[in-house]
Amino acid sequence: MIPTNVPRRRSGVKALVTLGKRVLLTRERRRDGSIYHSLPGGGVEPGETPHEALARELSEELDCAGAIGKQVGSCSYQHRSIDATTQYDLYAVTLNDVPTPDSSEGIVGAKFHDPAALPESMLEPLAEAVGRLGAGTASQRVTGHRSS
Repeated sequence: MIPTNVPRRRSGVKALVTLGKRVLLTRERRRDGSIYHSLPGGGVEPGETPHEALARELSEELDCAGAIGKQVGSCSYQHRSIDATTQYDLYAVTLNDVPTPDSSEGIVGAKFHDPAALPESMLEPLAEAVGRLGAGTASQRVTGHRSS
């Protein structure tokens, strides 16, 4: 018998997109209306490779495409809103387009931040991963820049 109090395990992917020494963060709204910051990305669907999942998430969340490079880190996140823990793999990504947040996906902003001064609402495991990696991990090209 499987205990019912064990959180479900999920696989996820996040994009580490940098511009100079800054890293791209999304500003997201939870179902309860609270706001948090994260890296672009999300869950890997059944049958998807991590690269396919990250390409889909970039399209859904930021209406852009990018070149997905090597895995540069990982972290585990215990969700607040669902009974699940996601193991996120972080990939260096070069965006081909200007990120345009999609509010229908819960993304209410996207902005480049200094890794040494991340917002307090940044998801802690991702903030720790960004701190370990720094913004020098991936030299990225963005065709334009828009902050929200």
